[in-house]
Amino acid sequence: MPSLYRFTTFQAVVDMNQRKQLTLVSPSLWLDPYEGYVYAAVKTAEGRKRVAAELAKHMQPVPAEGALQLLTILDSLYFVQCWSRKPESDALWRIYSHDNMSVRIEVDQASFSLLEYVFVDNVIYLPNLNLESEVRELLSADGLSLHGRRALLTKRDAFQHEEEVRIIVQGDTENMTRAATQPGYVEQWQQALTQAVQAGQMPPTEASSILSRVRDEHGPPRKLLRKSFDHVPQFVKSLMLHPLAPSWLDDTLAEYCRIHGIHYLGKSKLYDFSIQ
Repeated sequence: MPSLYRFTTFQAVVDMNQRKQLTLVSPSLWLDPYEGYVYAAVKTAEGRKRVAAELAKHMQPVPAEGALQLLTILDSLYFVQCWSRKPESDALWRIYSHDNMSVRIEVDQASFSLLEYVFVDNVIYLPNLNLESEVRELLSADGLSLHGRRALLTKRDAFQHEEEVRIIVQGDTENMTRAATQPGYVEQWQQALTQAVQAGQMPPTEASSILSRVRDEHGPPRKLLRKSFDHVPQFVKSLMLHPLAPSWLDDTLAEYCRIHGIHYLGKSKLYDFSIQ
């Protein structure tokens, strides 16, 4: 089974190893507006109109309306962390340089299969993203269901050098429920409780306590999710340091790996010169 690689900061490596957890993020935090293209589009008036028209071509009216509503919140069900199949490249070290102090994490792809509700999916690179074709790709053959994870896997081919793989956690239905209740749900509770206090029907302390519980249960969708890998022995296969990293960081990371039993490959030799 091949390895997967992630280029990140020394601090992130320490946090990951100390917690024995992956930190995955909501697609809503991605900087590229074309990632999660369908989910981003359906939250706009024009995108919603075009998605609705495309669904109507392939589904009966009732399931089409349900699919449209589902697409507005379905991305809240997923959390993602980006990895690569490429062991290293000049571009990857430069993009994730972090002042020449980045660290490459190596994990066997098979280790991710030992984590519950975790999927490993290759990114699909396309020269152009077309909303209608993207929607069609999400529909099952019978037109009755959606493959929601598929919407997180397309990317413009300008990023093809990354050879990206996405670690996707699926199953956070609580987060999707929170998204479905927004906006207005908490505000309705707040208004009702305020009126009850003003009418003398409830003491302010009790109203505050109730509102706090409502916010906890129905607040905005979470943006981060931690997934434990503590039960997987030697989850981190190796660490490698940026080829231009300072010597003190090389020594520090070597000592950290020695203490924690992690295989340390040292600094990358990508820029080492030798006569062949």
